[in-house]
Amino acid sequence: MTKKAYISFILCLSLILSIIICAYGEGCPLPAENCNADIKFSGFEWYTDYQETVTVATNKGITNSFDWSRDNFEADSCVTPHWTTIYNSINSFAGSETGCGGYLSYSSDIPNVAGYKIDDLNLYFMWNLEKGITEDYTQKDALQFYMAKYTFDVTDKEACYNDLLGKLKSLYGENPSTDTYGWLSETVYTCWVNPEGAMVALSWSEYDVTLIYMAPGAEEKLCEVEKMVTAKEITDAAGDLTGL
Repeated sequence: MTKKAYISFILCLSLILSIIICAYGEGCPLPAENCNADIKFSGFEWYTDYQETVTVATNKGITNSFDWSRDNFEADSCVTPHWTTIYNSINSFAGSETGCGGYLSYSSDIPNVAGYKIDDLNLYFMWNLEKGITEDYTQKDALQFYMAKYTFDVTDKEACYNDLLGKLKSLYGENPSTDTYGWLSETVYTCWVNPEGAMVALSWSEYDVTLIYMAPGAEEKLCEVEKMVTAKEITDAAGDLTGL
């Protein structure tokens, strides 16, 4: 095996392992608790539904011109990543299963964050376990807002990361967990997790600087939603002999 082929093999293997680790409702366990701070996403409340969240975003000046470019709730797409999206931006590699919710994507009119321009902002939703899966995701309480993700528009990504790291430490504590992901293009990521299971995480690579906020208990709730979706698929097919 050539060196190039070996490197390609290792990269593919790492992606497959990422999927296995965060698949089938098993989730992606959070890093150990390391802060006592309250973790919220600026101006938003956790677990609000679609309409409430859109209204808050609009009131903050976060808008898109077209709903079709903003709303991403396709039932057959992977649109509900776990917290590991901090180091793996492809939703399916970040543990996302199909049919579990969706996200709002904003790429214009986003206020600066900590002095930096934002390339895009995603607001992620899972189905409300108490409501089940609904035909219309815009219905009241159909969805619950569980995670927000900023991607920064900066030139010196390492310098931006270090500056944000210092600012976040002043807010969430001086002892976050830091790790790396990947081989050829390494991603460095740092996480704060509070006793409620809420998270703030920051990462940088040669391609991106990313910041996520995750709701208390969202990792476990998302796993339950994935199990609900899987169970419904089996239930819906029960007794159907078509084509046999």
